[in-house]
Amino acid sequence: MKKVYTIISIFILLFTAFDAGAQDATKQKSDISLYSGWSIPQGNYAGTDYNNNQAGFAKRGVTIAVDGAVYLKKNFAIAGIISFQDQGKLNQSNTDILSQGYVNSYSADNAKVIAYDRYHNWNILIGPQYSFTYKDFILDLRASAGLVWV
Repeated sequence: MKKVYTIISIFILLFTAFDAGAQDATKQKSDISLYSGWSIPQGNYAGTDYNNNQAGFAKRGVTIAVDGAVYLKKNFAIAGIISFQDQGKLNQSNTDILSQGYVNSYSADNAKVIAYDRYHNWNILIGPQYSFTYKDFILDLRASAGLVWV
């Protein structure tokens, strides 16, 4: 019985907080947010085939970002993001594939591949943002341009 009261109390609190109108849809406020997650390379970027020139040998890693917008008008803002992604480091198997590929491609006796550092990049992007509001929902459209360090 105590479990039922707890669950009912949680639902009441959730719906009360939802209806409280914590964010007024008629007037946008500037915001800043942090996020993080996994960077999971797909397709050729994650490929390890030496004969595929688009193979990136990328691994799973972490992504971290700070995102924000400063509203200049009711629905118009200048938005920006600073993010970091890590795609791992070559492992022994990857260096063996590359060195064997060099030996085969150039008819060499041997080749040595050394993995020096992790593959990662920084992004700094800025641009205009327009927010469409409909009742309690806000849809932000953003065009960004900036710098990428690899």
